[in-house]
Amino acid sequence: MTEEGAGGKHEQVIKSVAAASFYAFMSGAMAFINKSLVTNYGFNCPMFILLIQMLMLVCAFEACSTLRLITLSAYTAQLGKSLLYPSLLYIASSSFALLSLSDLNIPMYNVIKRLCPLANVLLARFMLHNYGISPRVLSTVLLITVGSVLAGYGDLTFSMESYFYGLASTISQSLYLLMVQKCAKEDAISVLDISYIISVNAFPMCLISIFIFGELPKLTSFHGWHLQGFAANFFLVTFSGTLLVYSQFLCTSVTSALTTSVSSSIKSVLTTIIGLFTFGGIHVTPMGAFGIALNTVGGVLYTLFKYLESKRPLTVPTSIRS
Repeated sequence: MTEEGAGGKHEQVIKSVAAASFYAFMSGAMAFINKSLVTNYGFNCPMFILLIQMLMLVCAFEACSTLRLITLSAYTAQLGKSLLYPSLLYIASSSFALLSLSDLNIPMYNVIKRLCPLANVLLARFMLHNYGISPRVLSTVLLITVGSVLAGYGDLTFSMESYFYGLASTISQSLYLLMVQKCAKEDAISVLDISYIISVNAFPMCLISIFIFGELPKLTSFHGWHLQGFAANFFLVTFSGTLLVYSQFLCTSVTSALTTSVSSSIKSVLTTIIGLFTFGGIHVTPMGAFGIALNTVGGVLYTLFKYLESKRPLTVPTSIRS
């Protein structure tokens, strides 16, 4: 390898590590920032939060396009219609996630969100053609699921409502990602255009939802607008949501979708550990603690096996292939 080639490869490695680290940091930080806003200030208006995030996203996309930093396809009714359902599912996933954090601690939130692989396995068999899964990856999905059940059973602060919101967020997120994957392959829409179109679609949806779900009276009667630190926390929630979408796109484009999932898995482990000692910690039985550990190990093994399978062609048994 020439010196120039080695230098270029080294530079690419640095960019990849920086992009993956940026995404992992933003993804992990969002859970704590959202939790802080809901727990410390009692601000339970997820649709309003999403409305501001979508507004900031659209403005950021338009500004970058005007400055020719990025290339965007013009928004059309046809493109908007093609991503209508993913837009609805994105709003559902994000709003349910915010609602679940009102009574759910960070480690248990991570436990439930790790059920995404199970939801993907079940849903992908019906939504994607030629979908297959190896036995060892399937075993890690089952390990994650068993760990989640044990963790929930041993959670002394169990809240059925919060668990329902967490599961609803997981299912809608899986549907959203599968539909986006399908749109990207069948309609050849770039990840950046998908993010932009969904942001435009989601803005009026969030605005209407504020009235449908009765958030307007909550906003007008909320007395925490002038509390110390609220403005900074609210700005962090909305701005970080924008950066999270950008960091996810950056990580996927600079590295790969697989690296993005690896970063997410590492983030999940770290936030689980930090969550044990923040926001009042976690109150679980030994069985619950074992479930969290089982769930975490399953998440790490799932990512490891998917990585190993990406390194070589994999023959999936007919009995498991859809």
